[in-house]
Amino acid sequence: MGDLNTQQMGVYTVVEFLPAILTEPPQLQAIGEELYGLIEKNGQRHLILNFEKVKFISSQFISILLEVKARLLKVPESTLVLCCVGRELQNVLKITQLDRVFNITDTQQKAMRYL
Repeated sequence: MGDLNTQQMGVYTVVEFLPAILTEPPQLQAIGEELYGLIEKNGQRHLILNFEKVKFISSQFISILLEVKARLLKVPESTLVLCCVGRELQNVLKITQLDRVFNITDTQQKAMRYL
């Protein structure tokens, strides 16, 4: 898919979001389906979501993140870490108190230490 770059790094599946803006419903639906598929079809248990290129997300995207977390909670010994979250997105996560819901690190290397 053109909006995600997914690679396996040891036990982790690293998902890099390529667009700077994640707001368009058809785009978000496709991203959601791909993320859900990683968990349910591919059996991935340890996801790192890399937001290095992302500058803005919509509330619909936040819903997708919450759904990814909910699906992973059903998988024993699973991990979800958000990394490389820029200042603007960090502010959104703090305002919505989602910084308390998600594990967030400033680098991908730190995210790989959550296991």
